[in-house]
Amino acid sequence: MKTHCGRNSYDSIIQSSIENPRIVARFLSKIRVQNDCWLWNGGLTPDGYGRFWMCSGKTALAHRFSKILYDGMPERSEMTVDHATCGNKWCVKPSHLEFVTLQENISRARRTHCLRGHEYTEENTKILRAGYRDCRKCRYASTTKWAKNNKARLRQLQKEYVERKKAREAGGW
Repeated sequence: MKTHCGRNSYDSIIQSSIENPRIVARFLSKIRVQNDCWLWNGGLTPDGYGRFWMCSGKTALAHRFSKILYDGMPERSEMTVDHATCGNKWCVKPSHLEFVTLQENISRARRTHCLRGHEYTEENTKILRAGYRDCRKCRYASTTKWAKNNKARLRQLQKEYVERKKAREAGGW
C-alpha cells in the first residue's frame, strides 16, 4: 500500500540499494566514528541531515538508510527515523536511531537551543511574525559581523536615512 508521501517506493529503492555490496561499501566509507556517534561525512540536505546518493539519481536520508541497513524495514511504511539517543542530525549509528510515527518525531523535535548552541530563554529569544524563534545572541553576532564587513554601505544607509528624515521634517516628503 502506497502512503501519501510515496514512502513504500522510497524504501523499496533503499532496500534494493542495500542488496548491492558496492553501494553499501560506499555508504560505510562516508561514516566517521566520533565519541559514541557515527557521523555522516557525505552530502547534506539544506536542513543539515545526511544525504546519500544510492543509484539512478535517487538519494536517501543517510540516517534512514543506516537504520534500514542494520535493522531492516520498519513495521509500518509511514514510520520516520528519529535521532532518539544523541539528537545529532549527522549521526547514522543505528542504536541511536528509532522508528517512530511522524507525530512522535515532530513532538520530540522541539528544540531547546539554536543551531550554535545558545539556549532559547525568554531573554535570548525573539518570536518572529511567522511564529519562528530567533536567537538574539546569533542575531547580534550576525548584525555586528555585517556592520564590520560593510562599513561604507552602513555609512551610506545612515546618510540616506538622515536625508529622508530632514526631507520629511521640512515637509518635502
